[in-house]
Amino acid sequence: MHFWVAALGLAVLPRAVPLTVATFNLLAPCHKSVGARREAEIPRLWRPRARALAALLHDELGDADVIALQEFWFGDARFAAEFERRLRPAYDLVAARRPGRADGLALLVRRDALVVEAAWAL
Repeated sequence: MHFWVAALGLAVLPRAVPLTVATFNLLAPCHKSVGARREAEIPRLWRPRARALAALLHDELGDADVIALQEFWFGDARFAAEFERRLRPAYDLVAARRPGRADGLALLVRRDALVVEAAWAL
């Protein structure tokens, strides 16, 4: 079994600061069935869905300090680019691929609330 750890440091420490954490399962294109195929094989399907998911996260969860994304897909760099393009101004993206799999976990960490000090796979 593999675990993933990210060390986060508070950007502001003088007083207690509330921390808002959200989680969301993206359903990676490598897992989504489209007939007898996988969505990962059809960029004209997964790219608009990735854009829509990034917009949803921005619009509905954009106030969270940390957003944990399950089933983050590593099969095409354009997938991550959609999330970075929409959320990068406010968030740092830290991601780790599951060993031997096409997906993994990503954390979006709000820059004005937390600092990513280190990230590593265990």
